Amino acid sequence: MRFQDALQSRSATLTDADRRIGNVLLSSSLSVSKLTAAQLAAKAAVHESTVVRFAQKLGYDGFPELRAGLAAEYERLAVGESRFDAERDPSLAAVVASQIELLSDLPRLVPQASVDAAASRILAAERVLVIGRGLMLPAATFMTRKLLRAGATTMHSYQGAADAVEHAALLRPGDAVLTFAFHDEYTTYGPLVGSLTERGVNGVLVSDQEALFAGNLPEIVLPLPRRNTDHGVVGAIIAIAYAIEYSMVAQRPKDGPTTSERIAELARSAQMSHLASGLGRLQDLTTTPES
Repeated sequence: MRFQDALQSRSATLTDADRRIGNVLLSSSLSVSKLTAAQLAAKAAVHESTVVRFAQKLGYDGFPELRAGLAAEYERLAVGESRFDAERDPSLAAVVASQIELLSDLPRLVPQASVDAAASRILAAERVLVIGRGLMLPAATFMTRKLLRAGATTMHSYQGAADAVEHAALLRPGDAVLTFAFHDEYTTYGPLVGSLTERGVNGVLVSDQEALFAGNLPEIVLPLPRRNTDHGVVGAIIAIAYAIEYSMVAQRPKDGPTTSERIAELARSAQMSHLASGLGRLQDLTTTPES
């Protein structure tokens, strides 16, 4: 069993104490193999029995099994990360190699079933709110444009939590909110997403793995690894956005062309109107007034 899979499938059942334990495990990285249950409990400010229950809640027999599995995952990742230490190669080749490594591993970290579920929730919505700014802005802008072309009434919030609340007020049960935010920023959006979930709005979150320990998580979370974040994370985010779009097209292959045809027709009409207006002004300028 992979820690990532166990965590994602049971993240909604985690308590605050569980999240503290999980954050310690993620931040411990390679040293997790030497961490005892008592040490982990002390670091997370919980009782040692809570650590055992946390492991069992994720489907492990106990903490030793969880620790062994997580240590093996970190060891595998460390092989790829060793090339990118404090004196990492700044060349284009190194950047490309790191992105290839991360993108190649992405299908294992983000199951296609989760992508399809996200696409289904978005397709079923009458209105979609896309939240994303900063490093997440390109993916959020991309998805907003793709959703508009798919015929969905789409809003994009990129000015923080207060702006997101103003847009979210327009959402109704059955609508969807698609959030692009790393775990530290998601703490500002989480309460809003939680409130929307209670009102029947479907939520999808694209974030880093640490977000799985946050509160107010939506039903669907697509987590990204945060290793080599300056060598590939933007590409991974865009890849997730493309995957959602492709899944939407696969689920409703006839919607896209119809919307595209309407867009093309409107564009042609607008261009013709602009051309006619320009010709009219030209005629006014070149015609000599009658005396």
